[in-house]
Amino acid sequence: RGSSKDTIRDGSEKKKMVSDKIYHTFSIPYLMDITTGNLDSMDHGNIASAFQRLSQIMAVGRRHFLSEAERVEWAKVMDIATEMVHRDELSPKEMSQIITSMGGGFEKSAGLRLLDAIEHSSIRQHDAFASKTIAHFLVGVVNIRYTPRKETVDALLERLSSVSESCEAYVAANIIWALRKLELKPDADLLHTLAPHVIRGA
Repeated sequence: RGSSKDTIRDGSEKKKMVSDKIYHTFSIPYLMDITTGNLDSMDHGNIASAFQRLSQIMAVGRRHFLSEAERVEWAKVMDIATEMVHRDELSPKEMSQIITSMGGGFEKSAGLRLLDAIEHSSIRQHDAFASKTIAHFLVGVVNIRYTPRKETVDALLERLSSVSESCEAYVAANIIWALRKLELKPDADLLHTLAPHVIRGA
């Protein structure tokens, strides 16, 4: 009988195989097959990569929406992602990657469940966000026309106030742009800190 170490190694090797296949595919049907057919191997890295890959394939193929059948299949991946996010298994960077990849007309209820879970996890993990990740998060929600809760934005802006000194110009500009689009006004102190970065980078 195989040892638990063999089982762990086999599991790790399968995850790596799935990761390689996700990275190298340019076909939506194949991406659907490799992800939904290997849900037990979809760890946090593979989940984030799968969302990114789908977004890239759609951009290259100039497809704006998934078909009805594809939405049903992809909802399985979204539900696995939601479970992981509930357990805080995805990092702020991975969650932001998912948000920036969530165009394309996903199955609505699965998408909202995932976004809701990401908001809660982002609040719990807000101290781990970098300024660039905050920018990706805020620009991402604007692009998919999703309005996050005030508590989520407040937690991210609280974190931003402690990392804004090292904020690059384009990152600061993206954050200010996203907040305007969300019709949110950062407090005067934060704006005062971010504005010089934008001016310097202009």
